[in-house]
Amino acid sequence: MVNLAKYDEKGTLAMSFDIFISAFENGGLRRYPRAILEKAFRGFTDMSDPESWRLSNSFATIYIDADDQVSGFGVNRPPSNDHPFWPALLSVLQETSSVLYWPGGGPVVTDQSVAASIPEKMIEALGPAKVATSIQDISRFIRES
Repeated sequence: MVNLAKYDEKGTLAMSFDIFISAFENGGLRRYPRAILEKAFRGFTDMSDPESWRLSNSFATIYIDADDQVSGFGVNRPPSNDHPFWPALLSVLQETSSVLYWPGGGPVVTDQSVAASIPEKMIEALGPAKVATSIQDISRFIRES
């Protein structure tokens, strides 16, 4: 099991780590049905609060707009990579052609063609998009950042 939590140079667990997922088109945000996320995360997530979903067996929380159409979401304290969240996230990235990023890292896409939609300022700040085809790729990109 690999823990995707971020540690400082002394090996102390950072207070928090956030990841963000956004869909872009022509450098701007693109919306897609919130139902895609509800279906992907349903089996292991408490969705009783429409804007703050708690993942089971972890301290992770998904933050999302309550609208029927969303352009993305954020995750505070993502779980270890053996959690069902990660295959679901990979599926969401593929289905919505979204971009994964975090402070100081990313952008990560599941298909190189998605990179053309990323805002230029994001590429300037975070570097060129990396392609992930597996949970292991995502885990490695996070650890290396």
